[in-house]
Amino acid sequence: MGHRNVQDLSSMVHVAEGALTETHSLLARMRELAVQVSNDPLQWSGRRIANAESTALHAEIARFATSTQFDGIMLLENRSVASGLTLQMGATSGDARPYTISSSKASNRYANFTRMSAAGTLNVSCQTTASAMILAVDSAVNTVSGTRVSIGAMQNRCASATNYRSWRLGTLLRRTAG
Repeated sequence: MGHRNVQDLSSMVHVAEGALTETHSLLARMRELAVQVSNDPLQWSGRRIANAESTALHAEIARFATSTQFDGIMLLENRSVASGLTLQMGATSGDARPYTISSSKASNRYANFTRMSAAGTLNVSCQTTASAMILAVDSAVNTVSGTRVSIGAMQNRCASATNYRSWRLGTLLRRTAG
């Protein structure tokens, strides 16, 4: 049973990692747009188009955060992961491990996004707000990177647990056969 639990955990962590990988890509595009708009020669129509795309990207990041789930568990939204998960990685009670995936929801996690949204400056429609957006996106990238590091560590633990269980099973089978 511990092997199946580890496989389920590995699948859950893989889902979260996929959403965060896409979030990283969206943040990179938001940063590109902000840098573009920070350039003086860009015309108003170009800024307006860049702002519309940036707004859509932010909405998609928020959607990932509020809809990424595994077996009904919301993985990236505060209300579901705040207390953490207990992961039974083996057959004994000592094999239970607490684990929390930090929230990556844009409106909860990125303080700069939240402040800018409240001030009505979560946009890249002018050079000033675009410069502020670069800082906010950089902060968000750092947050997502930190979450991905935690998830990567859990993926490594899952792989190690699977390898150990396979080795242990092979050892037991050889003992009983010989």
